[in-house]
Amino acid sequence: MTSRQLPEPAGWFAVAASGHLNRHGVLPANVGGRELVVWRSERGQAKVAGAFCPHLGAHLGKVGSTRDGQLRCGFHGFAFDSDGQCVSTGYGGRVPSRACLQMWPAAELDGVVLAWRHPQNDTPGWTIPAAATDGWTRPRWRTSSFAGHPLEITENSVDLGHLRVLHGYEELRETSRASCEGPLLTASYSFERPRRLAWPPAPDLRASIEVSVHGLGFSRVELHVETLGARLRLWVLPTSTGPGRVTLRLGVAANESWAGDAPPALRRIPAALVAPLLREFTLAGLAADVDQDRKVWRSKRHLLRPALAPGDGPVGLYRHWAQQFLPAPTGNQRP
Repeated sequence: MTSRQLPEPAGWFAVAASGHLNRHGVLPANVGGRELVVWRSERGQAKVAGAFCPHLGAHLGKVGSTRDGQLRCGFHGFAFDSDGQCVSTGYGGRVPSRACLQMWPAAELDGVVLAWRHPQNDTPGWTIPAAATDGWTRPRWRTSSFAGHPLEITENSVDLGHLRVLHGYEELRETSRASCEGPLLTASYSFERPRRLAWPPAPDLRASIEVSVHGLGFSRVELHVETLGARLRLWVLPTSTGPGRVTLRLGVAANESWAGDAPPALRRIPAALVAPLLREFTLAGLAADVDQDRKVWRSKRHLLRPALAPGDGPVGLYRHWAQQFLPAPTGNQRP
């Protein structure tokens, strides 16, 4: 089964970075092949709606603008409030009763705007708790689009075998067993990462991570680089944009204080000065790992009954947990 044949999942999916969405801007987005538009209300709340004006179909992400929190179509001047109701036309007079936008449930946390997608348009059945922000840098994001599916990208969070073989992690072990509770999957690992470059000289990195996976579109990773006494936070946010296509947002933030095991030499340097550099270095490393993964994602098949082996990690547990976000299979399906 190729990524194009995998069904569109339900859940929360990223549609914009908070820093890219100002009070006067309108951003186009796509979830599961549905074109959307993102803007801020007068109170600054992120809003998500279908992208096409119900008047004569203009794409509001291309010709739309905002004023006082209202979304205005640049084709005929129809204006919509934060609930998607048309409040005025470009000509004055009566507003057509059917002139309203299809609103999507939206949430904003961790520096990103999320939209809720469900194949039957059910209301959100769960939420994602926000991470603490005091003492942390703002996240920096990298976005790319390619052939793939959220199911396979999120599976990497439990695929220990590929961390060893593809990415070169060493001494990799589970520090707590993966567990599931409703839409949440958690796992913890420790590992060593050999340095990649001969220069500048640097020690191999010893680190531990705590992974929280909220559905197939939102993974948050708490990273403790024990060698440096640094703490970082990573996000892996895949959003399906149609059959076999995905937009992946990678984010990193750094803590602005040293952990208790920081080397004495580093403790003499204010951590707030080093945190932005650690954030950039970690984001570049995360992106490099994803570049390796993409070579696999673009050409692999999704096997419904994989021949799992010891050392894979909790892939079987993940597969069973992930079924709650996918529509039930129909007919005879072959791997």
